[in-house]
Amino acid sequence: MARARTIKAAELFDEVHIDLWGAKFRLKDMTRSLEKQASEEWERLENSEETVEDALPQFLEFMETLTEPIPDEAGKKTKVKTVVKRELDADNIGYGHVLALAEQIMSRGSGPRPI
Repeated sequence: MARARTIKAAELFDEVHIDLWGAKFRLKDMTRSLEKQASEEWERLENSEETVEDALPQFLEFMETLTEPIPDEAGKKTKVKTVVKRELDADNIGYGHVLALAEQIMSRGSGPRPI
């Protein structure tokens, strides 16, 4: 006789963590309301005629919408936009990197794993 297998909801979903130059973040669970909000924000960004440089505040807010900071050992939380802006200002990354990061965050939102 075949043995029954129980699948728990917690096993179906992976937490996705992001390490941005030492600052750690967790992608928020892609609930229906968050997915709707993120999709609308992403569509506005994709349809914008602004350059990534001009739309930088919107890209940073988009990334903030989908992430939450993980406190460091001292309990300090850093926002994604703070880290990305710091790297841009230090000339360590370019606007193409910001776009690529936003695209990865959008495509990697927490969701069900394939069974």
